[in-house]
Amino acid sequence: MNRILLLLDHKENRRLLAEELGTRYEVMEAGSEEDLAAPFDLGILDGPALDRLWAPVQARKASEQPHFLPFLLVTSRADVGMATRHLWKVVDELILAPIERVELQARVANLFNARGFSAELERRVAERTAELLVANQKLSAERQAALEARNKIEHINQALEHEIAERQQAEDEIRKLNAELELRVARRTRELEAANQELETFTYS
Repeated sequence: MNRILLLLDHKENRRLLAEELGTRYEVMEAGSEEDLAAPFDLGILDGPALDRLWAPVQARKASEQPHFLPFLLVTSRADVGMATRHLWKVVDELILAPIERVELQARVANLFNARGFSAELERRVAERTAELLVANQKLSAERQAALEARNKIEHINQALEHEIAERQQAEDEIRKLNAELELRVARRTRELEAANQELETFTYS
């Protein structure tokens, strides 16, 4: 159930509001500034209470951020013209005294809806942020895996290039050895042929 904190200095107005709103909502009547620390979903105050509690109310609203904590100001028609931009830093809605019941219920319901929309928006933002975080983590993992695979491929390619170079060097050395062997065989063959010719000449002489 939505909870309303009544911060009105005018006792009779506070009593009437408690009776009217108590049938639909949980109503708390603030006895001191410390009551602002209690959890509630809507604060209703009048001009004297706002003058007295301006800074604490502003701090209480800030403490709820990023959630929206609405405050409704009960004021007289004569005081409406005194509303300034500075006022809207603390107050989110005005209602004129004497208060019409239908208008009161409508404004209270609108402010609760606004708070509910704020909470829902923050919930969706939190969910989307979590989804994006998971997606980013997955993407980072995939990028890391791709990088590792590329590094592995580069390492394999380097090993293959080294192996090919070694094999090429070995083949070159074999060809060189074969060429040297052929030269040695040819030279040895010529030496043997010369020796045979000398032997034949010696035999027939």
